[in-house]
Amino acid sequence: MLSQFIQALSEFDSLDFSEVFIDGTKWEAYANKYTFVWKKAILKHYAKLPDKLLVLQYEIQNLLDIDVSDMTEDELLVLLEQSIREKQIEFVHGTGKRKHPLQRAFESCLALRDKRNEYDEKLAILGSRNSYSKTDHDATFMRLKEDHMLNGQLKPAYNVQLAVHSEYIMGVGVFPNPTDTNTLIPFMQQLEGQYKQHFQYVVADAGYDSNENLAWLWAHDYKTCIKPSTYELSKTKKYKKDIG
Repeated sequence: MLSQFIQALSEFDSLDFSEVFIDGTKWEAYANKYTFVWKKAILKHYAKLPDKLLVLQYEIQNLLDIDVSDMTEDELLVLLEQSIREKQIEFVHGTGKRKHPLQRAFESCLALRDKRNEYDEKLAILGSRNSYSKTDHDATFMRLKEDHMLNGQLKPAYNVQLAVHSEYIMGVGVFPNPTDTNTLIPFMQQLEGQYKQHFQYVVADAGYDSNENLAWLWAHDYKTCIKPSTYELSKTKKYKKDIG
């Protein structure tokens, strides 16, 4: 509806698609601040699963005297369940109850399988991101300007991008990237898909300055007015005297 509204306004008002001004802000998500899931931690624990599976396979092989070196957790569960049923072993729980070795092996295998499924599910939710919140899977942990504790704490948030022209909002994009640098190209692709017309100038601040962004804009016939990231530094006396 926004696209149709802007398209209709362009026929009656000053919307000529000559330039677009892009800027972004981070909005804190309505999510618990301490329900974070970190990709680095998941990958670290995921890498330990093959060693745990080898230990389990060795234990089951000694119990059943069967070569299970090529079996997965699911196949081991089927084998253990069949052996437990054949030997009519009853599962026991609680203090003072001694578990049968096959029951302990079955529970260890089940826990290992569940952990692998849990890590697979979390990695699927993460995708290309490095974090997400358990109470809001779309929120990514970012460093916000509003830091009440003054400790640089990361909070679940969204990177909201706005495209403005002649005081009209031309487009809105929501991204999981903490930095604006990685949002420019997908946001411009989104705007290209929304409108039949093509913007001429793309105006943005230094947060969007990168070789990849500039190369993409030039390759797609955009004229750019993006402040260089080193602009303020280049005006200092120290920078001018630096021979490097």
